[in-house]
Amino acid sequence: MDAGCPKCSHRAPLSQAEAAARFKMRGFEMLEPYIPGTATERPPTLVRCLICNHKDKKRLDKGGCRKCAKQLPISQVEAGARFHVKGLRMLEPFKKSDMPVLVECLKCGLRRRTLAHGGSCPKCSGRFPLTNKEAVARFRARGFEMLESYKSGRPLILTRCLKCSYEWKVRSQNIFRGSQCPKCCGQAPVSNAEFTDRCKLKNLEVLETFQNVNAKILVKCKTCGYKRRVFPSSVNNLIKGCPCCADYGFQPDKPAILYYIRVETFDANPLYKIGVTNRTLRKRFPRDFDNKITILETVKFEVGAEAFKMEQEVLKEYEQYRYDGPDILNSNGNDELFTLDVLGLDKGARQFELA
Repeated sequence: MDAGCPKCSHRAPLSQAEAAARFKMRGFEMLEPYIPGTATERPPTLVRCLICNHKDKKRLDKGGCRKCAKQLPISQVEAGARFHVKGLRMLEPFKKSDMPVLVECLKCGLRRRTLAHGGSCPKCSGRFPLTNKEAVARFRARGFEMLESYKSGRPLILTRCLKCSYEWKVRSQNIFRGSQCPKCCGQAPVSNAEFTDRCKLKNLEVLETFQNVNAKILVKCKTCGYKRRVFPSSVNNLIKGCPCCADYGFQPDKPAILYYIRVETFDANPLYKIGVTNRTLRKRFPRDFDNKITILETVKFEVGAEAFKMEQEVLKEYEQYRYDGPDILNSNGNDELFTLDVLGLDKGARQFELA
């Protein structure tokens, strides 16, 4: 059977000029005549890299410059120099790049086997696995006690806080990086009974069913009746349960401002907030006033209790539009946000008279 033209089917032997042109396209210059071979056996040709001038034997259709690709075998001197730059000393002869060599750290004396292209001493750079004794010392320095043996990597370790005796499982790396005790910082999981007991100590009444530590719950002050949503973990950190009854919060017997504002969010849908304060709005929202807040209405009251009463009426009437998502305001007050313009003051259509 006729196989056709060898040249058209790329089976014809290449001329010297054609071989030189192909080598040049791959970044090489021929230094000796090209010897044609069969499809399975093609003798290598001595060539020179046009970038680094390295001379090597290459086949016409295989591989690039090994020196440019850093794939050349290195000598004993080169290997020793590479290790020395990393603060290491060779303790046995270097054979080839893919065989580990016994080396010693010039700083701490740690001996290990590593490749010539490996990293520096893991012990000096803080990457060496800790012993159980070293891990115990680190945990104690952070105020914790290990209740299980230390294991390198990312396994969870049973740990006890030396301050409050709370026990939980945590990764050792989190402790070393500065993680705190969940109970001491108010982030430990709590049960419904524990949350109810905390609220009683703060003179608060729970109005909703406890779900989890990350879901806000509606509570009411037993003294003044003020309602708001709080995270279960935040109740334990409050100086007093109700901001209206606290000395540092809203003072109902002093002059106050009832305000209604628009709050810009991360998307195109703004939120709306009604609230009361004994201060100016700039002082009430120092971190949000210039970039998130637009004042829609303010009404002054000689007695703050009257402003507070009107605020509670609005919050109760439009309860179904209350916002229940991530905190938007940096200056607190995320409990009185609405998803709609419930008073209609942003578009001029009043639904409720402020005064």
